[in-house]
Amino acid sequence: MKPSSTPFKKPMSAGLANPLPGLGFQTTELVSKAAIPAASEDRKSKTAGACVLLTLTFLVLASWICPTFGGDPLFYIEQALAFLHKHGLAETRTLLEFGHLLWRPIAAVGAEVWMPAITGKAGIEARLAPLVILITLSLAATLLSALLVFRIAKSLSGSIISATAVSLLFLVTYPVLTYMRSGYSYVPGLALQFVAVTLMLAPPAWLRTLRVRGFLIGFALALSICLWTPYIVSVPGLIIFAFIWKNDEWPYSERMRLAGHTLLWTALITGAAFTFAILFNDFRSIGEIAQWISDSSHGWAQNHRLARLITGLPRSFIAVQDESLMLKRLFFRDPYAPVRWTQLLVTVAWKPPIFALGMGALGCILARTAAGRQLLIGTLCCWVSLVIFSVAVFEPSSPERFLPGFPLLFASLGYAAGRVSRTDFASWVLGAFLTLTAVVNLVSVAPGPANRHEENAAQRLSSFAKVCRPHSLLVLLSYADDIFRFQSVKPFDPLNRLPYHSFPAMVPGTLDGLRFREEFAQAALYAWQKNGDVWISQRLLATRPSPSWGWVEGDSPGIKWNQLRDFYRQFQTDASTGGIDGFVRITPNEANRRLLIALVNSSDNKTVNSY
Repeated sequence: MKPSSTPFKKPMSAGLANPLPGLGFQTTELVSKAAIPAASEDRKSKTAGACVLLTLTFLVLASWICPTFGGDPLFYIEQALAFLHKHGLAETRTLLEFGHLLWRPIAAVGAEVWMPAITGKAGIEARLAPLVILITLSLAATLLSALLVFRIAKSLSGSIISATAVSLLFLVTYPVLTYMRSGYSYVPGLALQFVAVTLMLAPPAWLRTLRVRGFLIGFALALSICLWTPYIVSVPGLIIFAFIWKNDEWPYSERMRLAGHTLLWTALITGAAFTFAILFNDFRSIGEIAQWISDSSHGWAQNHRLARLITGLPRSFIAVQDESLMLKRLFFRDPYAPVRWTQLLVTVAWKPPIFALGMGALGCILARTAAGRQLLIGTLCCWVSLVIFSVAVFEPSSPERFLPGFPLLFASLGYAAGRVSRTDFASWVLGAFLTLTAVVNLVSVAPGPANRHEENAAQRLSSFAKVCRPHSLLVLLSYADDIFRFQSVKPFDPLNRLPYHSFPAMVPGTLDGLRFREEFAQAALYAWQKNGDVWISQRLLATRPSPSWGWVEGDSPGIKWNQLRDFYRQFQTDASTGGIDGFVRITPNEANRRLLIALVNSSDNKTVNSY
């Protein structure tokens, strides 16, 4: 006969609570009361350990990686400092820019408050003080986002190990590795959207007042929009999710109220912020407001957007760097850098399919449960909106374009992580994709290859430093030049303190490329007005472009390499530096001036503008 297990599984009567005290037997009720505090303390200890692990991983990544990103933060700080020195209308309008409404003001206020500490104790130049503020905020927002991902994943998966894995994955996604210490507003805006999702998923006992919860969610969403306007695209999907997410303690009517309060406060706060900017910028017509909105693109209007979506969507998660040049060269049949299909298969062709498989596997796991389907619907609402917006209005190729879809995507990953199975094929596919993503992304930001690019840029700049005069103009082929990258990722290097302005001869893939002659003429004449020199890269005079320069024949509509080369060859030069990959100086003589003035007069803008 099987022994009875009653003392361990069933509560005894009150009179027989502990019938065998001498033998140490206890009832289940007493065991539970003793075990609950111990289990709770153990869970808190493991949670704290996971948070420490996340923080240490973040610190290692922040100090080790060598990502590539643009130089926009350098323009942000110039405009912030210009406003601090002169509160004119022109300075105000560049400070309160439509695309990043609050980012430059944050830099200006932060520099005003922390300037003595940054320039005194840290010994950093005053002009770079706002950049220190922006980079610090980017780093802090990255860590905050990772910790919020952990909290969201832990609540949805019920597993500390699964939550830790998902939050570590967040830290090694390509956009996060790229922008965590860049000084852009993308990650701070993302952190605020994670705050909003955390509040949506928090149990009612944490904050029962729906009005207050709706206000806090709306405030976080509105602030994210004020940091980077495209975050508004994901707001409808997040509000839909707030409505459909079923919580046993909240009936249908209260979920509707929460979604309504969130929408109301998001609209009110966002509307108030942009209305203030319009009034402060003294816009007096719809046309001026439309121009303000248009100027936020800075002339960036890419073509072939549907084709760029093929690599742009996977790049939101997995690194697609120089490999995308191969796709462009194949697409445009570049005669200067022909590409074979075998090269594509090895380097980049597998990334879009593996991304699709990984996301498909995630969808399969989510579709099996009611809660998973609610997360799937919310995630799809955000990502479909982002895809439509990127193709129809924006551009889909940059890694940050789909960051507004990350909060619900990582909530979905957190939920799925608690439901994976060793016998489930979709779980194996998702796990393989995420593991491969982490490896590829870490390799893409490893210091080795980046150091070679930086050494090349430093060598060329060192030769230019010998002849550089204040207000000089240095014309490089495009933003793919290593010098532009060096300026962005090494802003505190002494070589980046030289008194010159860098200028791209061409911005490939944009609709403004046809104006490259007029824009160069304006910039060159302005440099001469300031008694500076105009130096151009030897690359612009080459018979054919090297594949390593990043040029793709056909990527700039209507512009061929021989047109660009012949344009710069027509100018007289009188000095050179740096050898075969160095620079030549355009002679500031009458013949060259006449050529430049003729170009300016033929352009739509009849005045010589600052660059």
